[in-house]
Amino acid sequence: MADKELNPWLRWQPWHIGDPAVLLESILSQVEVGQRQQITALYLDSITASLQANLKFVQGIRSVLGGGQ
Repeated sequence: MADKELNPWLRWQPWHIGDPAVLLESILSQVEVGQRQQITALYLDSITASLQANLKFVQGIRSVLGGGQ
């Protein structure tokens, strides 16, 4: 019932910002053992950047909604 009162623009499912998700297991299975640590570090950096982008997006929405009150 509450979603009928919600603006249609706010009824969205979260989407991935940036490139499609990488399947880390498939990559790690194809590389040498020495490269796995380096690839894992790059993967974690990518996840961190994606989460920071999502946080900035949510903070922007909160700012816009808070400023309109």
